[in-house]
Amino acid sequence: MANVLINFGLNLFFLLVLPKLVNSTTDNIFNLIYLPNFEIGYIFLSTLISSLLTFLFLSPFYIKLKWHFDKMLWEKMMKYGFPILIAGLAFAVNEHFDKILLEFLNVDKEDIGAYSACYKIGMFMVLFRTAYTLGIEPFFFSYAKEKNATETYATITKYFVIFGAFMSLFIIVF
Repeated sequence: MANVLINFGLNLFFLLVLPKLVNSTTDNIFNLIYLPNFEIGYIFLSTLISSLLTFLFLSPFYIKLKWHFDKMLWEKMMKYGFPILIAGLAFAVNEHFDKILLEFLNVDKEDIGAYSACYKIGMFMVLFRTAYTLGIEPFFFSYAKEKNATETYATITKYFVIFGAFMSLFIIVF
């Protein structure tokens, strides 16, 4: 939490406070560290400073650890994690290859940006639908033999569509 607070505080300082502290008529320390049009650099600098402070704060805990290699634990971790690693790599390739391909096909960067923004909006809706599916399927299977199952399913689907439409509108507006 300290890392997040330091990072957030430094971002606020570099992006909002520092430009107001700069005075072109006098020499002060703020004039030395302020660079116009360096906003992205200040964000990276904030992250670097907060990460270094976190490392310094946590390094005594790492120094006290007794490091040893546990081969059996390593094998269990690899047996469990290797398929997840392969699936994660495949997901990352699928997630980003379309943008690389669009750039390779000489599509304008603005169009790629608009495509990426729409894709991210769509991802929120996919997450919503996935959460709904994971929650509703057990109910559907357990309620299938009831007499009024069809009407109940229709009502649930109607409210799913209504709530999804409002959620989509909320995401697009905000």
